[in-house]
Amino acid sequence: MRALKGLVIVMGVMIVAGLLVLGYGIVRKASDPGFRFFKPTAGPVPGAGAAFGEVALDLGGCDVVETRPDGPRLYLRTGGACERPAIIVIDTATGAVLGTIGLVHTFIIP
Repeated sequence: MRALKGLVIVMGVMIVAGLLVLGYGIVRKASDPGFRFFKPTAGPVPGAGAAFGEVALDLGGCDVVETRPDGPRLYLRTGGACERPAIIVIDTATGAVLGTIGLVHTFIIP
């Protein structure tokens, strides 16, 4: 019976500690959206990788209309006198093209 009481007390303390850590994480995340308890140890760190040199993109006669950086990604919007305008997603750490989003109609919103 004593062992069961001890186990219940230990589990109760663990539940309270877990709720406190969860509450702390929610408050920190609300004030700093980039907050993490544990920093990732693997994978590329933005800005700390080796230079990838020159990357050649075949735009098929399209012009680069707009570029927008977003953390580890770069979005290129093509347009002009091309057959099919698109958005090209590029990984800024490696220079690899992650994907292309084809556009049917292009609307320019100021």
